[in-house]
Amino acid sequence: MQPRNAAILFFVAAALGAFVYLYEIQGGATRDAAERESRRMFPGVEPEGIAFMALRTRDDRAFEAVREGEGWLIQSPIAFAGDEVSLDAMASALANLETDAAIDDPAKPEVYGLGDNAGWVRFRVGGETFGLGLGADTPVGGNVYVGREGSDEVFTVPSFRVSSFDRELSDLRDKRVFGFDRTRVERIVVGWPEGSVTVERGADEGEWSIAHPAHAKGPADEATIDGLLSDLAFLRAADFVDPPNAEANAAIGGEAFITLRLGLEAAEGDPLEIGLRAVEDSDSDDFLVRAGEGTTLFKVSRGRLGELPREVFAYRFKQLSQFDVSDVKAFELEFADTSATSSVEPVRVRVERIETGWRAGGAEWRPGKAGGLMSELAKLEAISVLAEAGEEVSLGELGLEPPRVVVRAYGRREGEAAAPLLAEVALGRRDEGVGIVAQAAGQSAVYRIDEALADSFPVDLAAYEARFLAPPAPPPDDRVDEAP
Repeated sequence: MQPRNAAILFFVAAALGAFVYLYEIQGGATRDAAERESRRMFPGVEPEGIAFMALRTRDDRAFEAVREGEGWLIQSPIAFAGDEVSLDAMASALANLETDAAIDDPAKPEVYGLGDNAGWVRFRVGGETFGLGLGADTPVGGNVYVGREGSDEVFTVPSFRVSSFDRELSDLRDKRVFGFDRTRVERIVVGWPEGSVTVERGADEGEWSIAHPAHAKGPADEATIDGLLSDLAFLRAADFVDPPNAEANAAIGGEAFITLRLGLEAAEGDPLEIGLRAVEDSDSDDFLVRAGEGTTLFKVSRGRLGELPREVFAYRFKQLSQFDVSDVKAFELEFADTSATSSVEPVRVRVERIETGWRAGGAEWRPGKAGGLMSELAKLEAISVLAEAGEEVSLGELGLEPPRVVVRAYGRREGEAAAPLLAEVALGRRDEGVGIVAQAAGQSAVYRIDEALADSFPVDLAAYEARFLAPPAPPPDDRVDEAP
């Protein structure tokens, strides 16, 4: 082929490719967008531009809401915060509603359910008001008839595209019971019929501590505080009791199941303290809740409030030891011989980590026992407090003077300088069905730990020998088989 013909073919192919790209690909996307825009019920309307919506709810209430900042405020039939998710979904459905088909030469509106009994959703964008009429279901196809206010046109749209308008009033109300910024919470007061607890956040480190009652003053359980704040932030109402309701207001004044007060970091225009009061509802399985200064009462399911901690121990620091188990290079067990005189030296067992696991001198441990012991010690928590200080009880009677067992975990192997002590816990008497007495080095309180931990911790020398050491190997069989 001559170069001139080849060049002509090249330019023709390039032009054809450009045409296909610009018309079929880019042009196709543009045509699709134009076609979709032509099917929109309200072209040019964007969800965020809708500032007002009105409709009749499923429970036959005249509903009106206005956009306020990034949220919604219900104006009728009651002044209340709107549910952002539900109302944003309605605004999005209005702005993006596309017709499925148009009815040619439509009959009277009543034929399509668009007469006097039609459901109308009216909304405002800027200074212009629009209306969407919701009619009857189509005979087939899972669609519904719709119309525009001021127009005789009738269209069909898929039913699911307008399902967001089929809501009861309670569905459109903000169900959050307690609205607050958890990063601003500095003080929490929790009360119940038998007592109360106050926890405060430190100014420097931000750690929580118990300020009341006096006997429990000290570090607080950070996980419990985080869990409480999360539960409050996500607390949702199942229903509402609006004023005036003399019976409900009398009930909320009775003995409280739980009360809560959150002290907040100062912020301009915001309250420095918000509160919650909950009582049991005698007419249902719910709680009646009053939050803040509002007059509306919330109905909250029993499961949502019933699990909030209502004992001082739940808020106190319960950790007897805490470390990363991978940091342990060796641990030591020390057993007191309680059956002999006090002059008898305790039995000490040292276990070291090796490449293949753990080594306990000349003694062989059962598989998994050494690793299991360290795993439990690394996150050991108490289940109750026996005494705030050892002086309040008889340590001898509790098996802590001397301790029946002391467990120590070290961060380096023996022989290395300054081997760090990761944890030291003394174990005392085991009370059947109650727990094991325990005390951590450096802590004055005496606790109980879960009795089930006796499977991981040897509670005395006899238990260690019986359940932690591997049974001795059977003697070799010296018999000589006789020749047949």
